[in-house]
Amino acid sequence: MIADDKEKISLLEKQLSDNETKAKEDNEAKQNEIQQLIEKITIIEKIVEDEKAKSDELEKQLAENEVKAREDTDAKQDIIDSLNREIDDAKDKISLLEKQLSDNEEKAKEDNEAKQNEIQQLIEKFHY
Repeated sequence: MIADDKEKISLLEKQLSDNETKAKEDNEAKQNEIQQLIEKITIIEKIVEDEKAKSDELEKQLAENEVKAREDTDAKQDIIDSLNREIDDAKDKISLLEKQLSDNEEKAKEDNEAKQNEIQQLIEKFHY
């Protein structure tokens, strides 16, 4: 019985040693896996940080482009408004000149008729 107990103790000590070795190996493997995951996380965080910086720069450029586009649009609208005012002024001037031309034509027609009447009266005087 003592021999059996000694053998059982020896077997249990061997199992205990094997379990400790296996636990140590498992712990080392898990520690290695943790280290690899930490390295991957560090790389991913750096990528995210770089992408965020790129995104921020693109947003800044977009805002600058929007301001520039708004300024360009406003400047072009000012030019269009100015040209439209010039067109309106030219149309007003044309209307005024057309009125003056019509008035001048009417006056010339009236003057011609008066002179024609005067000529006719003079001709009639000579014939009588």
